[in-house]
Amino acid sequence: MKEKNLIFSQIVTVSCLGGFVLLCCIAGIINMFQ
Repeated sequence: MKEKNLIFSQIVTVSCLGGFVLLCCIAGIINMFQ
């Protein structure tokens, strides 16, 4: 169970980081078009 929780927490962390980077990229693209 502990191993599954560790993997799950890693997936959540990567997802959050990926989402944050994606938001930054979208914000940059929007700023370019304005």
